[in-house]
Amino acid sequence: MTAASSLKSTGVCKLLISLFWVRLGFAIVSTLFSVIEVALPSLYQIITVIDGLQAIGVLVINLSSAIVFIIWIHRIHADLKNLFTDYPITPGGALARFLIPFYNIWGIWNTLSTFAEWFNKEGGDLISLSNKLKSLIPFLYAFTFISRGLDRILFRQAFSEQGEIDPILLLISCVVDVGLAVALLLVSKTMGKILTQKVKREVT
Repeated sequence: MTAASSLKSTGVCKLLISLFWVRLGFAIVSTLFSVIEVALPSLYQIITVIDGLQAIGVLVINLSSAIVFIIWIHRIHADLKNLFTDYPITPGGALARFLIPFYNIWGIWNTLSTFAEWFNKEGGDLISLSNKLKSLIPFLYAFTFISRGLDRILFRQAFSEQGEIDPILLLISCVVDVGLAVALLLVSKTMGKILTQKVKREVT
């Protein structure tokens, strides 16, 4: 038995990482379009239809990655319960921490930090991986809150009487989205690697 095959979350994790790579690619493309809109508005008018099409792609990939992420969070905590009967967070508890509004402000941090601290006690190479995960949590929160705040402002601008979005603010939002995509990618890759490394120890 390989380490990967003994985990319920492995297949979903691979899919999630692929989706986050695609999400990062779309975020970079969106940023490039936004730079063109600010620096070369006449050129942007020619490619505005293409930008609109890629914006639809952004919505699809963001929604898809969010759904797969929630499935992965549930499965990875099912794996944790199989590995450690005394692991403090159940699969349902993890979902609640991520999905319930306001509660998730504390809950997401608690879920990720509990995961990191639990494997930090395992020693060896898991210490450095756990410390890496802990260092990523503040960045994930910062990019998430800034992104949501900017999205609200842009939404209000789009539906205001003028109906015009500030291109500079849109560019800043795109750059933040690149940072958020990177943070999500690194968090999922690190958690998946930690769990795989732990199972390798168990089967060797």
